[in-house]
Amino acid sequence: MTEIEWMESVRKRHPWLSGDQAECYRMLCDVFKGEHHLPGKIRACGDGIEINAHGGMSTYDFDFLTRLVMFAHDRCIRVEVGSSGPRLVKLLLHRRHTRDGNIVESHPTMEKALEKHREAWPLE
Repeated sequence: MTEIEWMESVRKRHPWLSGDQAECYRMLCDVFKGEHHLPGKIRACGDGIEINAHGGMSTYDFDFLTRLVMFAHDRCIRVEVGSSGPRLVKLLLHRRHTRDGNIVESHPTMEKALEKHREAWPLE
Protein backbone atom coordinates (compact mmCIF):
# COMPACT_ATOMS: atom_id res chain seq x y z
CA MET A 1 0.00 0.00 0.00
CA THR A 2 1.39 3.39 -0.97
CA GLU A 3 1.52 6.32 1.43
CA ILE A 4 -1.36 7.98 -0.43
CA GLU A 5 -3.51 4.83 -0.29
CA TRP A 6 -2.76 4.44 3.42
CA MET A 7 -3.72 8.06 4.12
CA GLU A 8 -6.97 7.71 2.15
CA SER A 9 -7.91 4.62 4.17
CA VAL A 10 -7.14 6.44 7.42
CA ARG A 11 -9.20 9.48 6.35
CA LYS A 12 -12.21 7.21 5.80
CA ARG A 13 -12.03 6.06 9.44
CA HIS A 14 -10.87 9.37 10.91
CA PRO A 15 -12.05 12.19 8.60
CA TRP A 16 -11.31 14.81 11.28
CA LEU A 17 -7.53 14.27 11.13
CA SER A 18 -5.55 17.31 9.98
CA GLY A 19 -2.21 16.84 8.24
CA ASP A 20 -0.25 17.24 11.48
CA GLN A 21 -2.61 14.91 13.35
CA ALA A 22 -2.26 12.32 10.59
CA GLU A 23 1.53 12.43 10.97
CA CYS A 24 1.13 11.86 14.72
CA TYR A 25 -1.27 8.99 14.03
CA ARG A 26 1.16 7.44 11.55
CA MET A 27 3.90 7.57 14.19
CA LEU A 28 1.68 5.82 16.75
CA CYS A 29 0.90 3.11 14.21
CA ASP A 30 4.63 2.61 13.67
CA VAL A 31 5.38 2.59 17.41
CA PHE A 32 2.76 -0.09 18.04
CA LYS A 33 3.59 -1.98 14.81
CA GLY A 34 0.31 -1.40 12.99
CA GLU A 35 -3.06 0.29 13.34
CA HIS A 36 -4.58 -2.96 14.51
CA HIS A 37 -2.26 -2.93 17.56
CA LEU A 38 -3.10 0.58 18.77
CA PRO A 39 -3.92 0.23 22.47
CA GLY A 40 -6.91 2.58 22.50
CA LYS A 41 -9.04 5.07 20.62
CA ILE A 42 -7.39 8.23 19.30
CA ARG A 43 -8.96 11.62 19.89
CA ALA A 44 -8.18 15.14 18.80
CA CYS A 45 -6.22 17.24 21.27
CA GLY A 46 -5.92 20.73 19.86
CA ASP A 47 -3.78 20.40 16.75
CA GLY A 48 -2.46 17.04 17.98
CA ILE A 49 -3.90 13.72 19.10
CA GLU A 50 -4.19 11.74 22.30
CA ILE A 51 -4.67 8.09 23.14
CA ASN A 52 -5.15 6.28 26.43
CA ALA A 53 -2.78 3.34 26.25
CA HIS A 54 -3.08 0.22 28.34
CA GLY A 55 -0.27 -2.15 29.15
CA GLY A 56 3.36 -1.60 29.92
CA MET A 57 5.94 0.44 28.09
CA SER A 58 9.60 -0.31 28.50
CA THR A 59 12.96 0.60 27.00
CA TYR A 60 14.25 -2.79 25.91
CA ASP A 61 12.02 -5.84 26.08
CA PHE A 62 8.65 -4.78 24.65
CA ASP A 63 10.44 -1.57 23.68
CA PHE A 64 7.43 0.66 23.01
CA LEU A 65 8.92 3.46 25.10
CA THR A 66 12.20 3.44 23.18
CA ARG A 67 10.42 3.44 19.82
CA LEU A 68 8.15 6.25 21.01
CA VAL A 69 11.11 8.46 21.96
CA MET A 70 13.24 7.62 18.92
CA PHE A 71 10.40 8.13 16.43
CA ALA A 72 9.39 11.37 18.15
CA HIS A 73 12.87 12.84 17.70
CA ASP A 74 13.21 11.54 14.13
CA ARG A 75 9.80 12.85 13.07
CA CYS A 76 9.79 16.13 14.99
CA ILE A 77 6.77 15.17 17.10
CA ARG A 78 6.45 16.18 20.74
CA VAL A 79 5.16 13.38 22.97
CA GLU A 80 3.84 13.87 26.47
CA VAL A 81 3.10 10.96 28.79
CA GLY A 82 0.53 11.53 31.52
CA SER A 83 -1.66 9.54 33.84
CA SER A 84 -5.04 8.40 32.61
CA GLY A 85 -6.35 5.93 35.18
CA PRO A 86 -5.50 2.57 36.65
CA ARG A 87 -2.98 0.78 34.40
CA LEU A 88 -3.43 3.44 31.71
CA VAL A 89 -1.15 6.14 30.39
CA LYS A 90 -2.21 9.03 28.22
CA LEU A 91 -0.03 9.82 25.23
CA LEU A 92 -0.36 13.29 23.72
CA LEU A 93 1.34 13.95 20.40
CA HIS A 94 1.86 17.31 18.69
CA ARG A 95 3.75 17.89 15.46
CA ARG A 96 6.50 20.49 15.56
CA HIS A 97 7.80 22.21 12.44
CA THR A 98 11.31 23.34 13.35
CA ARG A 99 14.39 21.81 14.94
CA ASP A 100 15.73 25.01 16.51
CA GLY A 101 14.31 28.00 18.31
CA ASN A 102 11.61 28.51 20.88
CA ILE A 103 11.14 25.43 23.07
CA VAL A 104 7.35 25.46 22.61
CA GLU A 105 7.67 25.42 18.82
CA SER A 106 10.70 23.24 18.11
CA HIS A 107 11.81 19.65 18.62
CA PRO A 108 15.47 18.56 18.55
CA THR A 109 16.91 15.60 16.71
CA MET A 110 17.88 12.58 18.82
CA GLU A 111 21.54 13.53 18.43
CA LYS A 112 20.95 17.08 19.71
CA ALA A 113 18.86 15.80 22.63
CA LEU A 114 21.58 13.28 23.61
CA GLU A 115 24.26 15.97 23.35
CA LYS A 116 22.28 18.31 25.60
CA HIS A 117 21.61 15.65 28.24
CA ARG A 118 25.15 14.29 28.21
CA GLU A 119 26.44 17.80 28.84
CA ALA A 120 24.10 18.14 31.83
CA TRP A 121 24.70 14.61 33.16
CA PRO A 122 28.04 13.36 31.84
CA LEU A 123 28.75 9.64 32.03
CA GLU A 124 31.72 8.78 34.19
